[in-house]
Amino acid sequence: MTREALKTLLNEQEASCILFENGQMIMNSYEKGVLPLWRYITECESLPEGILEVADKMVGRAVAYLLIYLGVSNVYTKVISKTALEVLSRYAMTVHYDEVVPYILNRTKDGQCPMEAALEQVGVEQEAFKIIDQFVKRRLGIA
Repeated sequence: MTREALKTLLNEQEASCILFENGQMIMNSYEKGVLPLWRYITECESLPEGILEVADKMVGRAVAYLLIYLGVSNVYTKVISKTALEVLSRYAMTVHYDEVVPYILNRTKDGQCPMEAALEQVGVEQEAFKIIDQFVKRRLGIA
């Protein structure tokens, strides 16, 4: 899909994250942060094997690692952190964005997103997924 097609669908759906496989929408979420992709990964019986594309409102380092974990080939985002762009540039992923920011802000907008900070020293997506999974489960009160 083109950058404009992904952008249009994200705006039309008023979603936070949309996942496509072979051009067909397979997930549409209104949740914030890493939750849409984390839920998809943890609740899906098997990960898709087709061409994956994502439209997401905001991509920080944590979302970048989830995109890599899923094997996404094309992503559009309104806002991407500098570090997420650096992570994604190491992989063969087409990245379209409207704005690059130094880092993603936390919910109170007075500092860095805790997920961005937690993944500063991570270099591989499997390790990142474990950290993200533990973080989300703690936040949701899941054992």
